[in-house]
Order: sequence, then structure tokens, then C-alpha cells
Amino acid sequence: KAYAAAAGAQTTAETYPAIRLIIRELGEKHTVFIEPDQAKADLTGKASANAQPPPFLLPEAMRLGEGVGLVRLYAFIGSAAQGESYAWTAQTKINALKQQGVCRFILDLREDSGGNMYPMLNGVAGLLEPGLLGTFETAQGKYMPWALRGGVVVVLPQQNTRPIATGNQATQPVAVLIGPHTGSSGEFTAMSFEGRANTRFFGSPSAGYVTGNVPITLSDGALILMTGSWALDRTGKKYLDRIEPDEKIGLLGELTGNGTVYSAVKWLSAQPCPKSP
Repeated sequence: KAYAAAAGAQTTAETYPAIRLIIRELGEKHTVFIEPDQAKADLTGKASANAQPPPFLLPEAMRLGEGVGLVRLYAFIGSAAQGESYAWTAQTKINALKQQGVCRFILDLREDSGGNMYPMLNGVAGLLEPGLLGTFETAQGKYMPWALRGGVVVVLPQQNTRPIATGNQATQPVAVLIGPHTGSSGEFTAMSFEGRANTRFFGSPSAGYVTGNVPITLSDGALILMTGSWALDRTGKKYLDRIEPDEKIGLLGELTGNGTVYSAVKWLSAQPCPKSP
């Protein structure tokens, strides 16, 4: 089918229908083909005559009272400079909340549909403890862990054995909010809190894009994001579909947007704040 679709192609652009056909026939929902102008706009954050970059929404935060603060992350696709700004904004807002006496946090990922997970995770590093956060498992059975080291999230060298976190020294209570728009890197960010002590998930099941993509740049600048790995949390649990919350919120709560936050605040209010050193 692909050869037939590409028959007579004289330019790289004329092969795009064949590429899209292959991806569609694979039936893998996370693999994506992006044309050159759009790929450039995504990577630079700059518009062109033929493509617009994705919206650049910075993290938000607010104090909810009773020592509880809310941090909201959005999808992120953009330049390295934008990624640094995204992470710095989240870090700054979290630190400001801590200075205001906030000791319990809500991490709202319900509108984080994905992109680049590293600005997201670096932004909320202040809510995590050093060590293993998660792992990508390749089709070849190799493991590529991601971990928090020195306040920065890094990918560790590939290894042959499945890593599992040892010890769990989490002290800050964190409620993670997820929903059907929590996807891809938003799910990996959520997954980085799975298995963490003093952590509970609220909302509804995530989008189910829990596979890692490998970027393949074509000769004309087009980009294929090819699915190449599964993801595991720090306990070694592999995710083959959606992330499920510990407390599912009913339809009415989701429609109002308050039921999930209310449930998270209720749980957090019953959790003790960590003692000062």
C-alpha cells in the first residue's frame, strides 16, 4: 500500500501520503508525522507563513489556604529558551508558596496534554526527592531510567535490568490531579509521582499515551515521532494504558471543575506538614 501511495513521487512532500498511510496502518495512536514548517515552528516557538507554534502557556500557582497550594502545568512544546522559562516559572512559584507557609501541594495536570516532559519535571523538582522517578523500556528490552539528581531531571545510561527505587523519604504531601486531557509527557510527569510516599491521585483516568517517542528527522526537515518504548514508574510497574486515580471523581465534579480540587484539599488537610529541620 505504501509503495503504491508513493508511486510517481518526485519530491519528498509527495511521499507524505505514504508515510501517513504507514502510520495509520500501524494503528499506534502515539506515533506522529509532522511536516517541515510545523516541525520548525514547534522546535523554535516561532510562527511562519505556513505554520503556527503551539500555545505557550506558563505554569500557574495559587495559595488555597490551610497550608495548601496548587500548581498547574500545561502542555509544553517549544524552544530550549522557552523550556527554561517554563521550568523557572514553576520553580519560582513553588518556592514563593513555600515562603508563604504552604506545606501541602496539589499538582494539577488535567490540562497537561504532553510535549517535552523535562521542563515540566524540572519545574516541579521541588516537590520530588532525589532518586529514580521512572524508566523507559525499549522494544529491545533495555531500560533508560530518568531520575532527579542535583535538582535536575536527567536520563541515566541504558541498562539491562529493570531499576526499582529503594527507600522512600517523601515528606511533603502531594495530591496529583489527572484526567482525560493528561497525556504523554503529562502522564510521565504524573507517573514520576507514582510510588512516592504521601502522594494520592485524584480525578479520572488519563489519556493513555503512556509510550515514549523517538524523534526521527527526515532530509527535508519533516519529523516522525516514532513510538519506541513503554514507561514504568519508580516501583517497576509498567503502564500499558491509562493512569488510574486513587479517587475517581464523578461526572458532576468534573463538569464543575471543583469536585477534584475539593477532594484533594480534603485529603491534604488531614495530612501533617513535614517538621522543620
